[in-house]
Amino acid sequence: MKTIKNLIRPHYQGLKLQLFRIISRLRNFELEESLIISSETRGGSTWLMELLYEDQDTIINWEPLHEIKGVVPDAFKWGPNPCIYEDTKNKDFDRLMKKMLTYKVVSKNSLKYCTVKELTKGSRVITKFVRSNEMLAWLVSNFDFKYKPIYLLRHPIAVAKSQIRNFYDTDEKLPPFVIPYTINSDRYEKHLEYLNSLNTRLERQVALWCIHNKSVLTHPHHGKKWIVVYYEDVVVNPDYELMKLADELDLKLKGDAIDYQKPSRSDYHNEFVSDKSVQLQKWKENLSEEDLKALQEVFDHFGITIYSAFDIYPIKEPAKSKEA
Repeated sequence: MKTIKNLIRPHYQGLKLQLFRIISRLRNFELEESLIISSETRGGSTWLMELLYEDQDTIINWEPLHEIKGVVPDAFKWGPNPCIYEDTKNKDFDRLMKKMLTYKVVSKNSLKYCTVKELTKGSRVITKFVRSNEMLAWLVSNFDFKYKPIYLLRHPIAVAKSQIRNFYDTDEKLPPFVIPYTINSDRYEKHLEYLNSLNTRLERQVALWCIHNKSVLTHPHHGKKWIVVYYEDVVVNPDYELMKLADELDLKLKGDAIDYQKPSRSDYHNEFVSDKSVQLQKWKENLSEEDLKALQEVFDHFGITIYSAFDIYPIKEPAKSKEA
């Protein structure tokens, strides 16, 4: 005789989603209390999220912008990396974002790090998404947040190598770049010829990082209306960086009890290394001097001066650069 558990198991995820949707509709989270972490894919945002989440009365809203598993209607055409310009006026976009940040619209994916207890007891929502960099200016200009969003930066070459390791077949021949089905695709169109002139997948991924982050790095709001956090700083001096963030975001962390050496749950290929120096140097493995020169040329093409192909650390005060 089948137990009730066995009967429910095939339908568990669907039942869980329905239960969470009911509870989330009954909760009233304040939009202004929203905590946001924005980063590039494989930029360390899951690790930072888990560190900030320690001992918190908070709820995790996991990647609601995911093109397939998120909560954005296909009709919005936001795509894999939505770019919403600061002056965009769209009531449907506003409505969706408000619901997204206050847990009024959820998916199986966005509930990945949430339990029933947290959903019923938590007081604030931490939304972590890696597809929001090019909407940061729109977010801070159109919504009143009590706390500035976190813009997490990690060395673009480290990010690109991790993206390739996790998302691409490294043996495939580099195919022509296909412009994603997304709003404001002109950011890709104007660089299409250049993207297709690059020789390696690594060069292309670094170039895409530049496209997704150039407008943020050069925006007048940068460092003023969002908190800039460098992954390298958190790795080297985690206690200081986390406590500084906690103070600014009104979070109560466990201090010495936080396990900074614990890899994130998104470390699918065991990329995290406990030795800080080794962790930050890893991306230089198997890169020749010629490889580094070619990658530096990508930075130069886009006028990115905050990073160098020859330095594992960010350059904190970049000179003003011309538009690519």
